[in-house]
Amino acid sequence: MIFYMAVQLINTYFIGHTNDATLIAGVGMGNMLINVLAFAVMQGLNGALETLISQSYGASQNAENGERYRKKMRQMCGTFYNRGRYVVTVIMVPIVLIFVYSDKILIAIKQDPEVSRIARRYVTIMIPGVWSMGQFDATKKFLSSQYKNRIPVWVQLGTTIIHLALSSLFVDQLKMRETGAALAMNVTYILNMLISDACIRLKQRTDFEDMVFWYDSSVYTDIGTYLKIGVPGMLMLCFEWWAFELLAIFTGLLGVEQLAAEVVIIQMVTFIFMLPLGISYSASALTGNYLGEGKIDLAKRFASLAVGLDVLLTTIIVAILGTFTDPISQLFTQEENVIAIIKQTLWVLLIYIWFDTIHGVQSGIIRGLGRQAYGSVYTLFCYYILGMPLALVLAFTAKMGIAGLWSGFSIACIILDVGFAMIISCPNWHEIAQKMRKAIEQGRPQTPEASNYRKNYMPKVRSSDHGQGEKLIQQEDSPDFNRAQKLNNLEN
Repeated sequence: MIFYMAVQLINTYFIGHTNDATLIAGVGMGNMLINVLAFAVMQGLNGALETLISQSYGASQNAENGERYRKKMRQMCGTFYNRGRYVVTVIMVPIVLIFVYSDKILIAIKQDPEVSRIARRYVTIMIPGVWSMGQFDATKKFLSSQYKNRIPVWVQLGTTIIHLALSSLFVDQLKMRETGAALAMNVTYILNMLISDACIRLKQRTDFEDMVFWYDSSVYTDIGTYLKIGVPGMLMLCFEWWAFELLAIFTGLLGVEQLAAEVVIIQMVTFIFMLPLGISYSASALTGNYLGEGKIDLAKRFASLAVGLDVLLTTIIVAILGTFTDPISQLFTQEENVIAIIKQTLWVLLIYIWFDTIHGVQSGIIRGLGRQAYGSVYTLFCYYILGMPLALVLAFTAKMGIAGLWSGFSIACIILDVGFAMIISCPNWHEIAQKMRKAIEQGRPQTPEASNYRKNYMPKVRSSDHGQGEKLIQQEDSPDFNRAQKLNNLEN
């Protein structure tokens, strides 16, 4: 996940060295719009793939299941994958409309007119890349749910190097400003999608048997059930991300230099957050798979290890940031006033980062447990009922400026960590595992957020009248199973 934000950091680096505070603020505002309106929504919706594909893939790897059943589960992985890509394509329609009129929206909420116009040019040029990144994110979820993370890692490593060269060419040498930065991002994101898709196609027969196929009618059906899993996960991510990016809008009311400093701070915090976000994907896949297999102790052990690993790595990062504040700030800008504002905010920023990464990993465990709805409600409370009002009071009434905004959010973040810990520890993991395993054995993944899966897709089971222990499983017509009959030997 580090490579995900590395390209935006590279853009910020080259734009920052133009020493144009208005340009820095405009590109930063554009990145904020892309993150808030596109990437947060797409990543959240694609979160449904972590639950659905991990359960289906786990069932397909269980040797106790019949071969036809295992093959159908592999096909379901492909169906969910295509459905996820279709959903994020549809969601691009309102996103594009907002991007086109983004300058008018920003000016209406009292943002600087020139900053707003730069942001609009940046995001409209970025539209093809934004769509490609949504598709690539679905691919990453598809792969990570099967423990095949090497493909996206190597692809992003290569395209990040290409992006560095393109940014240097377009922004530094050709002086194309925000247009050059957006073009470099487009090329990078499109390459991510195309190369990863090509790799999957090349390995179709060996690593992705029965999982890769063109769109068919099953992709366009049962969208409502998919969204019942995806939307709570999207809200859990978006509520935090939207609140996080709203800081930039409120900072814009403090002045251009403060906004430029906030842009640098947001880029640093977001880049660091990619670490727990990546760990959370692994935590979600491991927790979900082991719960589905009924291995509760292993699921809990990996959940604890994920949080412990995050705490260790974040402590090291916080220590580095606190020690090398000046050189790190100068990587993004040479403006002395902007650097001074960053240094004044650092003390509270380090507190925020440490607690922010913890619930980043906790959210992955919550997705593995299928308790996204609880997480989304608690996130809404912490950031919007508690954190946002407190941040505004500290920033404007107490006149603490940017430090006040981050102080309010730090307090909300600490309370969110405690709440997420309760969401994870309070439920009966054995009961959750039983429900997941039963759903998988019936041939249909299920989470608490999608209880109507059982109503719509549970097969009718009839025990043999001859008492020989053989169960004939008769599958009802279903768009996903294409009216196929599931035959699975369940002999004891």
